[in-house]
Amino acid sequence: MVRLTRTITLNIFTGAGCNGRWDEPNWCHFFTQTLTGLARAWFDSLPVGSLASFEDLQAKFLAHFSQQRRHKRDSMDVMNIWRGDNKSLESFVIRYNKECLEIGGVVDQMARNHFIRAVKDEEMVMTISGKEGLPKKWEDVMAAVKTYAQTQRSLKSPVTKAQPQAERQSSR
Repeated sequence: MVRLTRTITLNIFTGAGCNGRWDEPNWCHFFTQTLTGLARAWFDSLPVGSLASFEDLQAKFLAHFSQQRRHKRDSMDVMNIWRGDNKSLESFVIRYNKECLEIGGVVDQMARNHFIRAVKDEEMVMTISGKEGLPKKWEDVMAAVKTYAQTQRSLKSPVTKAQPQAERQSSR
């Protein structure tokens, strides 16, 4: 992710330089003015005279920062996704599905089986299991969980029905 961001930044910068028809000294000067944080510290640590051209600066910049690649996740990383205390079922479902997609290569059965443990909601598991047991397909599990969550939310929402007149008079 960091490398991609750095590459996009360089591409935008290069596009601006080409449009502005900058000469080489301007390329180097303007580029260094955009550096902050670690990138600035890296640039400041370069020995004087170690850069021959903007292409040289660009190559050294990418070589140095391309080491900061995002760790590739393994499909077993799904086992590290857990529902936190006080987190809603709906927010956990969204996060769980998002992380499974980011991890990639997660087999539906693995996603299904771990989700049942990670959700930490025995009542929900029993409800969606029904008489036939848990749905076999991941999509069916998700559909059942979403229905369960919507039902729970509607049952917990405050009922705002008008009170009968006798109740209103007795409460005065």
